[in-house]
Amino acid sequence: MPSLEGGKKHLSAKKLGYRSIVGSRLDVIRGHSLKTSGGLTKKDLKYNKHGRIVSVKMSNRAKKEKRLEKAGFIARKGSFRLFKKSDGKKKSKK
Repeated sequence: MPSLEGGKKHLSAKKLGYRSIVGSRLDVIRGHSLKTSGGLTKKDLKYNKHGRIVSVKMSNRAKKEKRLEKAGFIARKGSFRLFKKSDGKKKSKK
């Protein structure tokens, strides 16, 4: 498949085997379009656990940041809510 970068190749979408060059994320995932308006191709997109189409790069970045855990949201016995962070020391009552 010829590359479209740099403007060297000017081929129509039909010659490349697509309905259009630029389309929505769903069109790109299904193979109807080559890329999104932001330049994401099929290899740059994935489905997350909620079934939404997201960027692989941004999804991995968000997982690595752990913003919710840093804000104090942690999971305990099946509930995910705001708990006070403990430093591991138990206070003794006197």
